Amino acid sequence: MQAICTNCERQYEKNQSGGALAEALTPTDLELPVCYNCALRYLMGKGLPESSDFTTAKIISGEMTEREWLQIQEDLRAAEEGRSPRELFFDDGEGDYNPFDEDEDCPMCWYPGKNDWCTC
Repeated sequence: MQAICTNCERQYEKNQSGGALAEALTPTDLELPVCYNCALRYLMGKGLPESSDFTTAKIISGEMTEREWLQIQEDLRAAEEGRSPRELFFDDGEGDYNPFDEDEDCPMCWYPGKNDWCTC
């Protein structure tokens, strides 16, 4: 959906991904809709941006794509579970499973057996 920033009057594509989270993160004195650049400028104030400012600005502006939104959700889920969001997660119930055992198939491309680091 097309939106016009109330701050700079730039027209931009706004997604509905953020929903309630975007509403919760938006400061009360920031007039919506607001584009990514204006949201980031507001969050930075007069200082340098912090790493979370970029994500927050995308959520507030609604310019976050569906794929980015899914990655954020996976990152939050991984943090909640105490694991890295990019690590391979295998749960076969045995606990000692190592997907890189020599006789196992590659867990990424399922290349069969004798896995001396697959070429995938």
